[in-house]
Parts: sequence; C-alpha cells; structure tokens
Amino acid sequence: MEDDKVEIYQQTVASELDCLQLDKLETEWIKEVIDNDFLQCQDIPLLYDEILEECHITSRLIHLQKAFLLWLESNKGSSEDSEVSTATRQSLGSSLMPENTSAAVNINLTNNGFRFWSFLFQEKKVNIQSLLVLIGFFIDRGSTLSSTHEERQRCFEAAKMYLLMVCIPGSMAFRVFHQMLYMKALQLVQLYVQTRKYQQKSAPQTQQAKKGHKQTQPVAEFEEEEGEAPIGPEEIAAVEKAMSRFLDALFLVAQHLSFKRYPNILKETVECILPIINLDRGAVSLKAL
Repeated sequence: MEDDKVEIYQQTVASELDCLQLDKLETEWIKEVIDNDFLQCQDIPLLYDEILEECHITSRLIHLQKAFLLWLESNKGSSEDSEVSTATRQSLGSSLMPENTSAAVNINLTNNGFRFWSFLFQEKKVNIQSLLVLIGFFIDRGSTLSSTHEERQRCFEAAKMYLLMVCIPGSMAFRVFHQMLYMKALQLVQLYVQTRKYQQKSAPQTQQAKKGHKQTQPVAEFEEEEGEAPIGPEEIAAVEKAMSRFLDALFLVAQHLSFKRYPNILKETVECILPIINLDRGAVSLKAL
C-alpha cells in the first residue's frame, strides 16, 4: 500500500513539473545562471515568462511542495542519515548521475529515494539544471524589500520547495543539492531581518505621525542604509508568515540531510539563522532557535 502511495506522489511530481515546460527554457540563459553560481540571474526569456503565467506557477510550486512532503511522510525510514544511504551517497558523490552507473549504484537504487530521482531524471527526462535555475531565478527576484508581492510569494514558495527536494535521499548523488543554490535560499533570512529592522525603525515614526510630527526622515535614513524601498504592514506580516513556514521546511532538512557528514553546510546553516535569533524573542525567533 505504501509503495502505491509513493508511486502516486512520484507521478504527481512528474505531472506538475511537466506543466512547467522546462524544455522551453533557453540553454544559453540556463548556462549563464549556472556559470554565475546563481549569484546573478538575468531576466527570464520573454517566451518562457508567458509560459509561467499560463501554468499558474505559484500554484504549481505549492502543489509540488505538498507532493514532496507527502513522499517524505510515506518514507520516514528513508533518511540520508541511515548508514546504508549515507554510504551510498558518498560512493556516488563524485559520479555524474544518472549517466555514470555501476553495479553498486544499481543495487542501491532500490532505495526509495534513488528510485524517485531515477524515475524523474531517467524515465521522465526532467532537466534538473533547468529546474534549479528556475528556482534560483525566483529566489533572486523575490528576496529584496523592493520586490513585488507576487515576486516575493514565488520566492518563498520556490525556496521551500527546494528545501523539501533536498530532503529526499539521493539529492546529493543526483546533483539536486547545489550548495550555492542552498545558500541562496538561506539568504531569505536576511530579507526577514531587513523587514523586521524596517518595522522597528518605522514604529517610532508611526507614533510621531499620530502626534502630528514629521515622519520623512526615518524612512530616508533606512533607504540610505539598507538600499531598499520600504514595504507596508501587510507585506511585513506576509514575510513573517512565510519565514515561519520556511523554517519548518529547513527543520525537515536538518532531519533528513546528513549535516554530520557535511559540517561546512551545518556551519553555514547555523550562521545564517543566528541573525533571526538575535532579533528578539518573537515566535519566528524562537522557532529559529
């Protein structure tokens, strides 16, 4: 019965990814983003931008999150921390999966995680580079205070989806885990910190406004220091809610990805979260702790 569920979730992921029409992304654009280690993402090609609008991309990302999460719940014993899967991942880490295979690899593909990725990349021919670049683009466009509501929503949904993808065993062997993209996702913490700092700076200003005082100077100071445009109360609340869910996904990464095998990733993750913990004792800071 569990195997049937797993297969259903795999098919759901494949179906949702098929809606993205990743094969329509220009090869040169993909190569440019990867060559820049996701640090800079040029505007997405206009033709593909139209495809994103037609496929309701935000809904697709949310549906994919649910499918990945359900897969993880159905495979609670299949974590990267198990000695067998960890040894397998180490043996495959330097290979070019799925092109390079060996007898040892074929044996270990019986692991549900490896079967999952093999199904997507070998049978369904999903282009992982196109998918990673698309995720990186969404994060890049929505991770600033000046981003639009739609850009920020796509950003958080794409980042959460990527964290859930990373949780599935075999994500490193199949090159789904990309350290620079992972770090780019973690940079959403900085967006949250900037949002809270702006909120704290604008609070005295709001109180002064109620008393009839001028309120232009604090905003100007923030724009000069942060280099970002301020956002409204509704957007601040949306960022806080999104960050709480982002941390839920990051917690799952800590449960499924073998940080003890990759201490540098653990170090970067902890250092990235510290600014949230240092902010205050609010709900999000406590969750980060």
